[in-house]
Amino acid sequence: MDVIDYGKKIPLPENFEKYGFCRQVDDLVFKTLIASVQLRLELTLKKDGALFCRIFDTDFGDEYILHKIPDADGAFVGQVREEYEKIISDVLEKCFDGQKKFCGQLLEIREYLLEKYGTPLEFPWDDENAIVRRNDNKKWYAAFLSVNAKKIGLPIDRPVKIMNVKADPKKIESAIDGRCFFPAYHMNKKHWITLLLDDELDISEIKRWIDESCKLVAK
Repeated sequence: MDVIDYGKKIPLPENFEKYGFCRQVDDLVFKTLIASVQLRLELTLKKDGALFCRIFDTDFGDEYILHKIPDADGAFVGQVREEYEKIISDVLEKCFDGQKKFCGQLLEIREYLLEKYGTPLEFPWDDENAIVRRNDNKKWYAAFLSVNAKKIGLPIDRPVKIMNVKADPKKIESAIDGRCFFPAYHMNKKHWITLLLDDELDISEIKRWIDESCKLVAK
């Protein structure tokens, strides 16, 4: 089994399904024949975001591994390697988003969401604004947006990254300070709050707000 390293790219579930991946319980699986149908390549995106690839002999069902052995040569092995690398490259290009604009705390948050909740960032509008939702009821529990700082009340004219989460109204009222916490941007201001993601807030505190939001939208 090969573990495919996709670095800081972000898996986009809707793109996987368009590509031909099928859902199997919590995983997304893609199967295709290669090497003149003598082998079957299977790619699996796990719930936790891990991407695996395996190749099987179509006649006997045994796993084929020669393409992973550097010293293995020959026309057939070369063909398998070429097709394998082409498919992996195509999937990484079409099913993932590099998201160079998502860095720093956002990358750490993304990893936390995948590890704890198995929920990837989704990009329904563009490559700068994302949402994340529960797996069970599909309700949003956080939104990550790029907005002009003036739109949330800051006296500066530049883009900033923010996070909207659901919270207890009393907690929202006491937290808003016009520096790190703001009335919810484009959300119900009684039940949602906006956090500025500029590295001033400790990541552990951000995670606590995310955890509370995820619990609240479970209802």
